[in-house]
Amino acid sequence: MHILRRHKEAQARERALARDLWTEKGYVFTSPVGEPLNPNTDYHKWRELLRSATAVSTTPATPWPPSC
Repeated sequence: MHILRRHKEAQARERALARDLWTEKGYVFTSPVGEPLNPNTDYHKWRELLRSATAVSTTPATPWPPSC
């Protein structure tokens, strides 16, 4: 619970910085302006991180979702 309280405090700071751009929708984890997180954003951020770390490959071995 301590971690969620810290997250809520950090989100309050983001809300104050975003001012009128903040959209309150009741989500716990949001973008810096209160919008829900896009699952693709995490994927793309990880690819950027791997590229910057000169990882061997950032292309998935199998397509997602896997076709049956």
